[in-house]
Amino acid sequence: MTGPAGPQGPTGPAGADGATGPQGPQGLRGDTGATGATGPKGDTGAIGPQGPAGPAGADGATGPAGSQGPIGLTGPQGIQGLKGDAGPQGLVGPQGPTGSAGVDGAAGPAGPQGSAGADGATGPAGPQGPAGADGAVGPQGPAGAQGPKGDTGADGASIVGPPGQKGDTGATGPQGPAGPAGSSVPCYEGDEVVCYTGGASTKNVGTCKTGIRTCVSGAFDAVCAGEVTPVTEVCGNGLDDDCNGVVDDCIPVDGDGDGYVPPQDCNDADPLIHPGAAEICGDGKDNNCNGQIDELCAATPRILFLTSTAYTGNLGGVAGADAKCNARAAAAGLPGTYKAWIADGLGNSPALKWTHYNSPYVRVDGAVIANNWVDLTDGTLQNPLNLDEYGAVKGYPINFAWTNTNNNGTPRSTNANGTCVNWTNGTASYGSTVGSGQYTTNGWWVWDHSPGCDQTASLYCGQQ
Repeated sequence: MTGPAGPQGPTGPAGADGATGPQGPQGLRGDTGATGATGPKGDTGAIGPQGPAGPAGADGATGPAGSQGPIGLTGPQGIQGLKGDAGPQGLVGPQGPTGSAGVDGAAGPAGPQGSAGADGATGPAGPQGPAGADGAVGPQGPAGAQGPKGDTGADGASIVGPPGQKGDTGATGPQGPAGPAGSSVPCYEGDEVVCYTGGASTKNVGTCKTGIRTCVSGAFDAVCAGEVTPVTEVCGNGLDDDCNGVVDDCIPVDGDGDGYVPPQDCNDADPLIHPGAAEICGDGKDNNCNGQIDELCAATPRILFLTSTAYTGNLGGVAGADAKCNARAAAAGLPGTYKAWIADGLGNSPALKWTHYNSPYVRVDGAVIANNWVDLTDGTLQNPLNLDEYGAVKGYPINFAWTNTNNNGTPRSTNANGTCVNWTNGTASYGSTVGSGQYTTNGWWVWDHSPGCDQTASLYCGQQ
């Protein structure tokens, strides 16, 4: 082994000095010192600019020479401009004080390195280092070839003689090539192993279960077929979807904004379907979530009429309007209960509060106004809704009815200005919409114009 390096030889002679670097920038001018004794004549300063010529005065007697004025303070030195042409020699000015020396310029770059000095004498050899650790034992080589057989000895007596000396060991043969690498996951075609890629705590919990990987072409398939891993908990399905050991551990969300959540709301994507909703006849849906479809859709015609009396926008709310309809129906001896065709900003409207029948809607004289709810809300009527509860025709201009609805029975406005403050204000400060019972097309039966709430209009009433 190589011993440690000997001590360093003596330093060679220094190289020649490098070239002088460029002069550093001029330092800032120092503060003005006290006036010293008059020095030698300085260089001639540049001539200052000539002032404007004054008006010529009258020739006067020559006055005595005035005393020389004080020297003004020296201003700071400006940035040096380009050298101009030499001007005429000016008057000799007094020598200014000598400024302080500027700061030293930056050192120039180092000169080139001198040539290396001669090698020093070789130092004495260092002590021998400790022996290194033994290397790993190499693989055993193959056995050497057997040596030649010795000569056959003479036949001896029956007594066996001592064995001969051991022959020399044959030379080690070359190492054979490395064998092929073994498979990390050896498998045979069609072998199967159980697998699961979800969290260990969710394995076989709730809906989660393990799958199977199959050996294909000497390796297991990357896909864990048939496994089920955790998903977001689905409220109301009676399952532990997130596999945490708890069924339906979630906060229900009202997906359609109807005020009901699953599982009570049997269709959380449709705001017209929830417990207590009006059954819509002919739509093939369980609108009120009672497990029955179109159970209220009898073939009995439903009566519609226009009230014989008129009211301001202060109806006592939608409930007050319903009460007025029932009072007029009772006065005329009409069967059943009634609701007003009117909407406010509080969630009350025919679309949500009326029963949507699959039977005809008729006037008190039996004339069909619409074949069913769908026909009633398509914007066109078969006959005008212009008869009151007694069967009398109400002509223009006394056939207007408060509505605030679109053709389909939803609210046209939901704010105070468009609902007579939810039908509790009868002043001109607010307004709403009225329909006209003389029309059957263009939806004008529900929206004709928008008067102030101090005006009077009738109500459309429908049997429920």
